[in-house]
Amino acid sequence: MKKYFIEEDGKKQGPYDVYDLKDIGIRATTPICTTDDADWYNAEEFPELLHILEKNPVKKFDYDKDRVFGYRLAEYSERRAARMLSGIVTLPIAVLIVVFFFVFDLNPKKDTFASYILFVSSVVLYGSFTIYNIMKYSSAYGGRNSKLKLISSDDGMLIHEIAKKDFNRALNITLKYTFLPDFGDYTNPKKIQTFPERIARVYLVKNEGRGNNPE
Repeated sequence: MKKYFIEEDGKKQGPYDVYDLKDIGIRATTPICTTDDADWYNAEEFPELLHILEKNPVKKFDYDKDRVFGYRLAEYSERRAARMLSGIVTLPIAVLIVVFFFVFDLNPKKDTFASYILFVSSVVLYGSFTIYNIMKYSSAYGGRNSKLKLISSDDGMLIHEIAKKDFNRALNITLKYTFLPDFGDYTNPKKIQTFPERIARVYLVKNEGRGNNPE
């Protein structure tokens, strides 16, 4: 987890994590630096800290700037690209299923039990891959280096950070996001959330700026 230092009365205090800073009650103008960057910035310049600031100067959602909790929302083209990547990830599973039926000379119509087992296995494999990436990196696509992240629509926290504090809450969010159908919502450029995102209470945002990369 990323660590932060704050300046109080001209002295450097810390290191602290996000939860420590929330308990301290930092303000938007509190000087902060990190273990990765020795330069000092106001707390409001760190997107991942906006949800814990007292008298947060940034609204939860700024429609004019397409930002939520300080993060920039994923664009339509990025959402579609991410969806295509998800499809590519599932392609090897589909190929394995076809190969399995060919090698063992199975008939999907007659061998119902085998078809059922293969279908369940493919769902489990895909779900496990997605769940791991979300819980570990807050990303359903691309793992650690993904350009898109998932944050909670309630408090703006990255899902992997929620998992460290409240595992059950993070898992509940992740399961809903992973297994609910999106009904093609990702093809609508006017929607800022797909159906799974609305139900799971998350936003898909860009991974940009200081602090948006999980440690």
